[in-house]
Amino acid sequence: MKKHFFILAFLLSVFLYPIPYTLYPLFAQAPVDLGKEYAFGGITSVGEAFGYLVTPAFSIAGVAVVIYFAIGALRYMMSGGDKQAVESARKMITHAIIGFILLIAMFLILEFLPEYFGIPGVSVIK
Repeated sequence: MKKHFFILAFLLSVFLYPIPYTLYPLFAQAPVDLGKEYAFGGITSVGEAFGYLVTPAFSIAGVAVVIYFAIGALRYMMSGGDKQAVESARKMITHAIIGFILLIAMFLILEFLPEYFGIPGVSVIK
């Protein structure tokens, strides 16, 4: 069950997360001024709104990975030689490392791929 969940989470994160940025030229530079039409308080486009959401999402995901790694490390230290507890903690640490690698990969994709394709204004680092 856990294996299927991990595979599903991996596929969703790799293939669905970049979709807003692949569609960026289609809707982010729309002629509608959102700031004038709606009361969004300074957000003038959908692309700018996604830009405001990406940085906190990466921060939350990074904190979650560190906490998950720390819990796995504590469980490993407190296992007391129980083989099942050691294996469970080792899996938690492995999953945290894989999550960290995926987070770095998504960061690199979102930071440098739009620049490669010439899409202006998309950046994780402001």
